[in-house]
Amino acid sequence: MEEKKTIDLRPLGKWKRILLSLGDYAICFILSFVLFNLAVFPIAKITIHAQDRYNETVVLEKESNSLLLDNKIIFARHDNNDTFQEDVLFTFEVFLSYYAFDEIDINGARYNQYGHKEENDTIRHYYLDYLHDEQGYLSAFRSVNELDDYFSIGDDINSIYLRNDYKSLLSSELLEVEGDDHSILYTNFRDHIFARLFYVYVYEDILANDFVVGGISYLTKMNEIKAINDYLNWSVTNSALISTFISWLVIYLIFPLISKDKKTPAMMMMRINKLNFKNLNYIDNKDVIFTSIYHLALSLSFMIFLPSIYFGLSYCFALPLLFALGIISILLALVSLFVILFNQYNRSGSDILSQAIMISSVDLDEMYRIKNEE
Repeated sequence: MEEKKTIDLRPLGKWKRILLSLGDYAICFILSFVLFNLAVFPIAKITIHAQDRYNETVVLEKESNSLLLDNKIIFARHDNNDTFQEDVLFTFEVFLSYYAFDEIDINGARYNQYGHKEENDTIRHYYLDYLHDEQGYLSAFRSVNELDDYFSIGDDINSIYLRNDYKSLLSSELLEVEGDDHSILYTNFRDHIFARLFYVYVYEDILANDFVVGGISYLTKMNEIKAINDYLNWSVTNSALISTFISWLVIYLIFPLISKDKKTPAMMMMRINKLNFKNLNYIDNKDVIFTSIYHLALSLSFMIFLPSIYFGLSYCFALPLLFALGIISILLALVSLFVILFNQYNRSGSDILSQAIMISSVDLDEMYRIKNEE
């Protein structure tokens, strides 16, 4: 009686199956990263005249800032080349100097704008001269003063004073300390009192109701800036989508379709075969296409990092479509990982959907050698 030879054909181990997925994922990410930074986005920038559009926003930002500067809603430390945020920080110092000092002109002050000048209380200036709302002005101060109690506030607009125990400390610090080496008292007054007064009660009102002087609308200019920035952001988003799609097409679709054994690059390097779970034959083109769609969904998770060299990570996370697709893709990847860890045959979600199983090429070659010997 002829003895039959057997071979233990085992599915790929869990960690090797995970490594295989990470291998193709890493290759796809690297290719996408290179494509985005060296080809797709540089071409997009030329196509949409990105530099010209950026220059438009610079001009519009200067014009909108000038509208606030010229009307003393904010003050400039140096000139109109300062950013809005830098001007707001200096405006805080000017605002503090109004309450911290009793004199209009301060000897030894670093800036001539310091002093007890009525225009330096930009909150009062906005509420009284533009909104004509005395009660709103009082209400704003009372609201921010509830927790920290920096001010002594009476019944009318002329009865708001910085408390004496804070006054001497803040006035000396305003004159003597440069840079960021300020006390907790000073930074708390800046970040909680003034920031709320300016951003919540002044700037949010401007953004909601506009600030128009001499026919020039602050909100119109800000909307023009937003429209240009949105357009530029969409060009970045589209470039990331195109780069990812091209990489996915090459790694997960074209490469396996032209490969004799339907292998992806990582499968080829790791000597792994993908077989039909039921008959252990090589998967067909239909399965390759079906599986590739699943991997496209997984590949969306790295899109958010593609523009990082140009713009930094904080900008990337502010792109809503990339962020949303990235979160969904990461959740799908976690589900796939969970499936591998708890599946009897160490199959991923894509393996189950395509009725496939991963086998080491060494085991498969041994199986075919035995079959040939029989």
